[in-house]
Amino acid sequence: MQTKKEVVQKAIVQAASKEFLDKGFEKASLRQIVKNAGTTLGNFYNYYDNKEALYASIVEDAYYGMLHLINNHHEWERRDELWEIQDVEIWRRELKALIEPLIPAITIPFVILMEGSKGTKFSHTKEDLLHVLEAHFVEHMDEFNPQYKQPKIARILAEQLIYALVMIVKNYEDQNVRHELIVEEILFFAIGVMGILKAF
Repeated sequence: MQTKKEVVQKAIVQAASKEFLDKGFEKASLRQIVKNAGTTLGNFYNYYDNKEALYASIVEDAYYGMLHLINNHHEWERRDELWEIQDVEIWRRELKALIEPLIPAITIPFVILMEGSKGTKFSHTKEDLLHVLEAHFVEHMDEFNPQYKQPKIARILAEQLIYALVMIVKNYEDQNVRHELIVEEILFFAIGVMGILKAF
């Protein structure tokens, strides 16, 4: 059975998650958060030092997940032979296995981190992730087709992928549906990019 303190803290986190999701950190109202949590501002300070500490408690797992991705993406098992495979089901299975460890980080806190971190110490996270994805895409473009001469498209592709992941999380609450859609998005993305590169 949860203690009263745990119930109050959970209510604060739930109210704050909605407020940060809707308004971002800078425009989020601490007074509105505590009101929606059914507590008081004075009681809030029994749990968190300030609004940024509350924000950090919500996004830090997603942040460290992104940091792990940024620092370790070169260690992923590479399946270069996938580029030669025409069977979409094999692609789907391999991509699902590849991204499965990353999916738990792609949740509401991930969206809050990507869209609402301005004014916090996490404000650089989206740009860092975009930079890594862009470099990753350029590397694969060069490996797959050195004749392709538009590497600047990699930044746009990175932006599109992040946007798609954010939209999936925001629009689908069911975890299984989210997981399936994330796999399908990356499947469409990878096969589409591969198809374009093959045309050059």
